[in-house]
Parts: sequence; structure tokens; C-alpha cells
Amino acid sequence: MKGTDGMEKLRKFLIRWIIMILTIGAYVLFRDAVGWDESLDWSRFAGSTALGTLGVFLLTVYSGKKTK
Repeated sequence: MKGTDGMEKLRKFLIRWIIMILTIGAYVLFRDAVGWDESLDWSRFAGSTALGTLGVFLLTVYSGKKTK
């Protein structure tokens, strides 16, 4: 069933994306708490999120099972 496989891939992609967003957000807040940054740098967060989203998308698209 191709429809079910597509939904499963979408679900896995969304879970990976949410985990990535939470991890990047925690990293930005940690840098602020430790004092590495004088203020929260939301442009760094946005850039990291965009790059990470591209990476997760490429992994999802190109790491699928190979058909013979």
C-alpha cells in the first residue's frame, strides 16, 4: 500500500524535524544561559533550522529502501 508508506514516511520526517527544532532551540538557549552569546541570536536559530530542515529532507528522500 503506497498511501500507507507515504504517510509513514511523512510521520517519520515530522518526528525528526520536531526533534531537530527542539535540539537547536535548546542549544541556542544553552549558549545564552552559559554566556557565550550576549543576547539570543534568533537569526542563528532560523539559519540552523533552515539548514537542518534541508538536511533532514535530503536524508528522508535519498535514504529510502532501494527497489530491485
